[in-house]
Amino acid sequence: MSGIWSSTASGGSAANSIVASADLYGDVYPALHYHLHHVHHLPGAFSYSAATDDRTVVGFDGKLKYVEANRPRFEFDLDGACKGLLIERQDTNYIPHSEDATGWTISGEGAVTDVADIDGVGMIQYAITTGTPESFWRTNQTTTLTTVQDDIFYISLLLASNTKDTTAISIRDVTNSLISRIKYSSSSGLVESEFATFVDLLDSSVETVGSLTRIKLKVQQVSANAANSITVGIGAGTDNDTSTTIVFGGVSVTKYDTSYVKTTTAAVTRLPDVVVSQDFSQFNESEGTIVCEFELKDLEPQAIYRLDDETTSNYIILALSFTALIATVVVGGVTQASINLGVVEAGVKYRASIGFKQNDFAASVNGGSVVTDSLGSIPSGLSRFKLGSYFGSGSIGVNMSGYIRDIIYYPRRVSNTLIQEYSKL
Repeated sequence: MSGIWSSTASGGSAANSIVASADLYGDVYPALHYHLHHVHHLPGAFSYSAATDDRTVVGFDGKLKYVEANRPRFEFDLDGACKGLLIERQDTNYIPHSEDATGWTISGEGAVTDVADIDGVGMIQYAITTGTPESFWRTNQTTTLTTVQDDIFYISLLLASNTKDTTAISIRDVTNSLISRIKYSSSSGLVESEFATFVDLLDSSVETVGSLTRIKLKVQQVSANAANSITVGIGAGTDNDTSTTIVFGGVSVTKYDTSYVKTTTAAVTRLPDVVVSQDFSQFNESEGTIVCEFELKDLEPQAIYRLDDETTSNYIILALSFTALIATVVVGGVTQASINLGVVEAGVKYRASIGFKQNDFAASVNGGSVVTDSLGSIPSGLSRFKLGSYFGSGSIGVNMSGYIRDIIYYPRRVSNTLIQEYSKL
């Protein structure tokens, strides 16, 4: 036997799978067991596509890596541990010239120039000499992102150095009539909003990426005006203080909390990561159990995985629907089982086990109580297994943005005791 649904006892790869031995908790053999966060590569049974160059990921050395189109990305944390296979929905970096000085203008005295790359990232230098206080925090670049009141978006940059303690990021409408300023202190590590006539600061993070500091802001427009392109500015954030030099790059303005993609003369849209297997030669249509370990980057509605017949009428799906993790089984467009596994959080590892059989469904997450649904059919003719897949309109409406760490498939609906045991981290 061979392929994604074949028994590893009959020839599966020991590097990626459990080898021929009885399961630790019974006599059930997993037909698939891929430790993606251990092996750091995608099994051959899966096809992968993401047709955008200059996508990025944090590598084993903690530095930002540029990845060519149609190559899977495995991201690492600052301790060198792999977080898993990175899967992201489509998103756009709306700010042009994210790594070069073209288009960045100043207010007051000073100069904006290109300087040497750092860790492979293009750097922009903003040297302030003299002028009004306003000049100390405003070197501007207009994006192509249009926003209205209550819109949420993300701004990030890689800071190389600042001769002053405080780096300021300004966000305003292109008329300059509405403006907000957010400051980062390198000594305290704090990110604070100084005033917010245009956007509110909802959340922020600061982390080390190689020799650079990545500052990421989640903001929400609070003004009812300015339904036009926003402008982002970088500066020292220290009034009446001259002779400041700031070096930064990798600037990003996006609608979601997704990875950085480099831009030059215009905005760049990073296409979604699509991970698919259609090798179902050994899949058991009568029953089964799927275990998936994952981590989400945000709480947008999103699909974590889906088995289907290439239609929207027959499928088994694990998805996030408005912060609740839900396992759903649909046959002929009619929901057969819907199991609510509770609220989840971004940035937290989860391990969900789902067992399915005619009139016998059960699921558990992180070793929690098993939730069951005792009435319903299971779909036949399933022919496609997608990771992080888009489902369609409605509550499960966007692709995943996060990490797949483990995928395990058993060709039997294991007991509720094992459903709970397998979901333990």
